Amino acid sequence: MNQSNAASKVHHVVMWHLKEEALGRSLRDNALSLKARLEELSAVPGIEYLHVGVDARRRANSADVVMISRFRDQEALEAYHDHPLHLAVKEYIDEIRQSSTVVDFPEEPCLPAE
Repeated sequence: MNQSNAASKVHHVVMWHLKEEALGRSLRDNALSLKARLEELSAVPGIEYLHVGVDARRRANSADVVMISRFRDQEALEAYHDHPLHLAVKEYIDEIRQSSTVVDFPEEPCLPAE
């Protein structure tokens, strides 16, 4: 991969803190359901990588679910936000989320080891 291709890619990382109970289900059940729904987003055009994890330790400063994804470029990330699959998952998230944190950053080319 050349340097100009690597620089155009965008990482999109989201962490969610879920409600202890929502939609009549426990946090754990909603976390597992959210993981399955988020994994379906890999079908959205422009996503090159998508990984979803559910927190196993439940520490006070832990998020409950994290999604780590990489998009072909900024335009693909913008299109993702309006994609019907994303909108459907977002609707579910709005029901179960207590809070969330998002970080979007460009992929930087690997530097050679010194």
